[in-house]
Amino acid sequence: MTIAVDKIRPAFDMTYKAFFPINCRFWLKAGLVSFISSMRSLNPASSNNFNPKGFLDIPFRRIVDFIRRNLFLLGACTGFFAVIRLFIGFIGYIFSFIFFDFIIKNKTEIKKGFYKHTRKGRSAFLFSFVVGLLNLIVVVLLALPLLIPLFQNLHNLSLGLFDLKYLIFFVIFFVIDMVIFGLFGFIFKNIVLFDMYINETLAVKSFVRVIKLIRKETKEVVVFAIISFLLGIFTSVISFIVMVPFS
Repeated sequence: MTIAVDKIRPAFDMTYKAFFPINCRFWLKAGLVSFISSMRSLNPASSNNFNPKGFLDIPFRRIVDFIRRNLFLLGACTGFFAVIRLFIGFIGYIFSFIFFDFIIKNKTEIKKGFYKHTRKGRSAFLFSFVVGLLNLIVVVLLALPLLIPLFQNLHNLSLGLFDLKYLIFFVIFFVIDMVIFGLFGFIFKNIVLFDMYINETLAVKSFVRVIKLIRKETKEVVVFAIISFLLGIFTSVISFIVMVPFS
């Protein structure tokens, strides 16, 4: 049996001990911290009110003309919401460490924990931001041979505008990039952050240590990833069952 499996029971017992017997004040604080910490992963593009059919009904030329007429305003709004999103992500990382305090130390000191973990939260945020930005730059640069003819022929789009071989290459690259970046996100949020918390280190040092650990204990990490994936499916199914009566 692997360490990842052996640790399930002690982890469950620790979590149970932290939340039971029920303490309403502790539960409210824990829920607030858990919610804010999850904001580091929120997708601002998702919305239950978005109607793709209605969007596709709008003539494409009208969309292009609207963007051209309001380019500055749209750019300013995009920049403003991007700054807000980055700030929320930064706060989310700090609250991730506060949540670790809740579970491990059974403490509910949000204000004290905020000041205590600000340095680690800032380090985690900057590291993930830089990695994400570099990844975005690479993707955009590789997409330029496709984007340039796309924007030059917005009113007359056809598959013939693109080099088919390069298009296939880019699609394959994009899929691989999504998988690799997804693995990075999983490792960073589930292992690196906890290593930062336990060893009181910053993101780069913890990331290097975790990569060495993965090379040494690949089997353990794979088992941990599978268990996390299965638990994610289980909690999603339970959440769906619970929410069905209220939908």
